[in-house]
Amino acid sequence: MEKEIGNTNDETTDKKLIISDVMSSGYVIRFDEPDNNGRLFTKNSFNYLQFDKMKERGEIVDYSVDDKGIKIIKKN
Repeated sequence: MEKEIGNTNDETTDKKLIISDVMSSGYVIRFDEPDNNGRLFTKNSFNYLQFDKMKERGEIVDYSVDDKGIKIIKKN
């Protein structure tokens, strides 16, 4: 995905800055906190294979697990 942003600092030339491969990250699961459906996940009770499959299919760039939950990185 590419976004063009006009550069207003240069008055003589209308240059455009191209931003590609913009990524975002955030927690998709928070451990020990109920989700919208009231389900609770712990670090030891979750199957991580689905995130490996999402990574193989290109749906996400990567994921990480910490004490707070599971965080994914994906392209916008």
